[in-house]
Amino acid sequence: MARGGARLKFAHLEHEKNKFNWQGGQVAYIGWDELTHFSEAQFWYITSRNRSMSGIRGYVRATCNPDVESWVEQTVEAIEAARQS
Repeated sequence: MARGGARLKFAHLEHEKNKFNWQGGQVAYIGWDELTHFSEAQFWYITSRNRSMSGIRGYVRATCNPDVESWVEQTVEAIEAARQS
């Protein structure tokens, strides 16, 4: 356990239904390894838990090499287009 009581927990989302294990949860940091291996529904569901009552600002990071046909590529393009407008 880190100074101040902080904890780092690793978890999995092997199946689509595993996202519901996080219902009601608060996660200050979410890290995705190879985001394209997860569904868009898993990503948004878990990202919606990115909050904290401890004053720590929510933080989400992911690694990926998105295929041009993937939901990740489409999401990145939509975000970039919104930033430019």
